[in-house]
Amino acid sequence: MLRNISWNMLARLAGVLLGFPETILVAHLLGPQGQGIYKLALLIPSLLGLVTNLGINLANVYYVGQDARNARTAVANSLWSGLILGTLAALVYLPFAVPIHNRFLPESPYYYELIGVVLLPISLINYYLAHIFTGLKELKPPSIWTVCMAIMTLSGAAFVGLLTPSSGSEPAPNVIEERVGGMVVLYALVIPVSSTAVYLWLLGRRGLLSLRGDFAQWRRSVTYGIRGYIANLFQFLNFRLDSLILAAYLGATEVGIYSLAVLLSEFLWMIGNSVAMILFPTTAGQSEAQATSLTARACRQVTWITLAEAVVLGASAWWLVPFIFGERFRPSVAPLWLLLPGTVALIIPNVLTAHLAGRGRPQIGTLAAGVSLIATVALDLLLIPRLGVAGAALASSAAYTITALVVLTAFRRVTGLPWAAVVIPRAEDWHDMLALAARGRRYLERRMAGLRPEV
Repeated sequence: MLRNISWNMLARLAGVLLGFPETILVAHLLGPQGQGIYKLALLIPSLLGLVTNLGINLANVYYVGQDARNARTAVANSLWSGLILGTLAALVYLPFAVPIHNRFLPESPYYYELIGVVLLPISLINYYLAHIFTGLKELKPPSIWTVCMAIMTLSGAAFVGLLTPSSGSEPAPNVIEERVGGMVVLYALVIPVSSTAVYLWLLGRRGLLSLRGDFAQWRRSVTYGIRGYIANLFQFLNFRLDSLILAAYLGATEVGIYSLAVLLSEFLWMIGNSVAMILFPTTAGQSEAQATSLTARACRQVTWITLAEAVVLGASAWWLVPFIFGERFRPSVAPLWLLLPGTVALIIPNVLTAHLAGRGRPQIGTLAAGVSLIATVALDLLLIPRLGVAGAALASSAAYTITALVVLTAFRRVTGLPWAAVVIPRAEDWHDMLALAARGRRYLERRMAGLRPEV
C-alpha cells in the first residue's frame, strides 16, 4: 500500500508543482471575470457528467479490487456505458442549453459549455477507465500520465497566452474572450481525448481491452455504484453549488475571486485524497480488524499533516496571494481564511468514507453528503445575498464540518472506535511520518547518485 500511496502522492505533488504555475498563468491571463467564466463553462458539463455516471467508476474500483479477473469485463462495460450514457445526457441537455447559459453565463459565447457537453461520452469513458487502474492497484502508469497531463496543461496555457497577446496590463474584453475559449478547448477537448487514448493503450498492453460487455455484471455495478454515486453527486454539489449561486446573484467576477480561494484550499487535500484512493481497494480485501486499524492510523496522520499545511497557508495568504496572482485577486484571501477550518475538517470523512465504501457501506457517505448538501443550500441562500463571496466560504466551511461530524459518528458506530482513535495522534504516528520522510530523503539521494531506489 505504501508504494501505491507514494506513486500517487508523487504524481499529485508533480501535478501541483506543474499545475501551480499554470494556475498563476491562467489567473494573470484571464483576471477575475475571465476566471469566473472559465470555471463556470467547465462546471456545467462536469455536473452533467456526474449526474449521468451512475457510480460505475466506484463499482470498477470495488469489483476489480476484489478480483482482478473482473477487469476485462469492467473495461468493456465502461466503454459502452460511457458512450450510451454520455450521448443521452448531451441530447437531454441541448434543449435547455440556452436558458441555462443565459442564467449563469450571460457574459460569454454559447460554445464554451457546449464543447464539454458534446464530449461527455469521452469524458465518462476516461473517468471509468481511470478507476479500473485504482482497482488493479496499478498506479504507476496513470501517475506518470498525470504528470504528463500537468505538463500539457501548463504548455497549453502558455500557448493560449502567446496566441492572444495584450498590449496593456488589463486585457481587452475580446482578448479575454479568446483566452477563455482557448482554455475551455484545452480542458474540455484536448485533455480528455488524449487521456482516454492513453488509458486504452495501457489497458490494451495488459490484454484487458474488450468490447464484450456483460449486462449482468453491469447491473451489479450499477446496484453497488448507485449508493456511492449519490454521495459523490451530493459532495460535488457541496463543493460547487456555491459557484452557481454566486453566478446567479453576483456574476462571473465574484465566481473568479471565490474559485481561486477554493482552489488554494483544496491543494491541502493532496495527501489525504491519495491515501483515500488506495484505502478503498485495499480495505476491500482485508479483514475488518486490519482495515479498521489501517484506516484509523492513516486518518490521524493525514488530519494533522493537513492542519499544519492550513496554518502555513493561512499565515502567508495575505502577502502571498496578491504577490503571486496579482492585486486583482487580493479579495480571494478573506474567503480562503474562512474556508480553511472546513477544509481541514473534511479530510477526515474523505479518508473514513473510503474505508466504509471498501467494506461495502457506501451509503454512509451518501447520508453524510446529503446532510451536508441540505446545510450548504440553506446557508448559501441565507449568506450569499448578504455577504457575497465571504458568505459562500462560510457556508462551505460549515457544511464540511457537518460532514466530518456525521461520518465520525457513523464510523464509531460501525467500528466501535472512539473519535480520539481517528483524530488524536499517537507516538507511532510521529514515528511513521519521520520514517516516511527519511525514506523519501534516501530515495532522492539514490536517484541523484544515479542508483536504483531501495525496494
